[in-house]
Amino acid sequence: MKKRVLCICLAFVLCLLIAMPTFAATDSNVETRQAIGTCSMNASGTSVFISASSSSGITEDVIRASAYLWEYHSGTWICVGSATNTRYGSYYVSASTTVGVAGNHYYRVTGVHYSQTGDLSNTTTSYTSQQWISA
Repeated sequence: MKKRVLCICLAFVLCLLIAMPTFAATDSNVETRQAIGTCSMNASGTSVFISASSSSGITEDVIRASAYLWEYHSGTWICVGSATNTRYGSYYVSASTTVGVAGNHYYRVTGVHYSQTGDLSNTTTSYTSQQWISA
C-alpha cells in the first residue's frame, strides 16, 4: 500500500514539473505583451496641441501611437486632425501635432495604441475629457 501511494505521489510531482514551465511562459508573455498609452490636448487660442504615446512591456516588431482630435458639431463628433507615428523593434513611441480649429465648439482627443510581435497584436484606446475652446 505504501509503495502504491508513493508511486502516485511521484507521478503527480512529475506531471507538475513537466507542466509548470509551459504555464509560466504563457502567463508572463500575456501580461507584458500589451500596448498601453495616454493621450492629451492643450489649447492656446484656436491652436490645439494633441499627443499620444504607446508603450509595451517588451520590444515589439511594430508599435504605433495615434492621436485624433474631435470637434463636436451639430450633435456629431467630427475628426478635425490627427497625428500618427510608428516604430519598428521598439517598446515606446509618441506622436504629436498642432491643429488649428474654428473654436466655439467642444473638442476631445482619442488615442489609439497598437503593438504587434509575430502573429500577435494588441490595440487599446485612451480618451481625454471634452473641452470648450472659444474662437
